Amino acid sequence: MGGNGARYAGLVFDMDGTLIDSPMDFAAMHQAAREIAAGLGVPTESLEGKRFLYQMSAAVHEWLGPRAPEKVRTYEEELEERLDRIELAALSGVHVLPGAEETLAEMAGAGLALGLLTRSCEPFATAALEQTGLRRFFPVVSTRNTPGPRKPDPRSLWNVLERMGVPGHRAAYIGDRALDLTCARDASVDFVGVVWPGKNVPEREREFAAGGGCTIVRSFPELLEEVLRR
Repeated sequence: MGGNGARYAGLVFDMDGTLIDSPMDFAAMHQAAREIAAGLGVPTESLEGKRFLYQMSAAVHEWLGPRAPEKVRTYEEELEERLDRIELAALSGVHVLPGAEETLAEMAGAGLALGLLTRSCEPFATAALEQTGLRRFFPVVSTRNTPGPRKPDPRSLWNVLERMGVPGHRAAYIGDRALDLTCARDASVDFVGVVWPGKNVPEREREFAAGGGCTIVRSFPELLEEVLRR
């Protein structure tokens, strides 16, 4: 596993935007979170400035927890149901990014253990990996439904690496968002940010820079060269 003096013994990948592309309606996800929170009495201003769903959920927990803790579970259950529907509706438009399959095959052939850590639900992740032909590369997959902490909690990445049998200092996490960088940084695991052409390049680069900086690659051949570098 990762022999011949390679830096890494294993790699963990984000999925959507990193290996596959999908017409995911993130605006609808955020709207669902706002609607459910408002219906439970959470002030709109409590969610202002929250870019990610996990930040919105944290704000809901903070506001409802001391006042109506029973409503926190209601929020989570209703949001999970809405998110699942939104994700599964995007399945028909999922496709593998050009070069992803060949690059994963090269990595696996080089002896690298491969794992996947995503905030997508398990039904979407499983179906997306199957229909793009990538499932065979990932014996270890962690989704939103996997027991334990979720990304960007560093424990989510540690749990994947433990299942892979790879120590953190011999691993790298590969993703396309600042959320992924935060997870890797807090887990003390190397991070490689992918910035694919046409995918909001300036915005992605600013996000990575604001998150503390990282190695950035702009193509799958460049990614392969980076992770196989001794």
